[in-house]
Amino acid sequence: MAIATMSNPVPEDSRIHRSFELALASARTAAENRGSDIAILDMQGHTALFDYFVIATGTSRRQLHAISEEIDHKLEDELKDKRMGIEGYDESKWIVLDYGSVVIHLFDEETRQFYGLEALWGDAPIVDLSESLSDFESQLLPPRAGSKGSGEEVDSDEGDPDENDPEEGGAEPSDED
Repeated sequence: MAIATMSNPVPEDSRIHRSFELALASARTAAENRGSDIAILDMQGHTALFDYFVIATGTSRRQLHAISEEIDHKLEDELKDKRMGIEGYDESKWIVLDYGSVVIHLFDEETRQFYGLEALWGDAPIVDLSESLSDFESQLLPPRAGSKGSGEEVDSDEGDPDENDPEEGGAEPSDED
């Protein structure tokens, strides 16, 4: 790994690549520990402070602690990154792990609904994890249309015939009204 100096800055792409590696490892670890509604928000176009939010929900204090501790183990021990801060561990309703370019938010269900980070940052793309974490697909939050990795913006009705349009395979209107 190159050391950044003023005369030899680490290329921007390698920083983003590393951030995404950390975010993906965090999401996978949350999934392995039965977290639900897992999402990675691409924050690059919204703030210079961090590149990704990882958001996951746990069902109990014990589960939130386990997810938090396993993410720390993965990122610190295996990927050799350093956590800059942690908040909310004792209360265990919203645990925030700050890894600088990646911020991980672990919520209980009620707190996640109350704060609604996905809605607050509604214009931030949700990274499509369906291929990267295909073995955990039922635990993932689906990407928004037009999100990173999901291709072009998609019409939510695309591929489904309009049930009232005979040209799209729908039924003919009846005269029995």
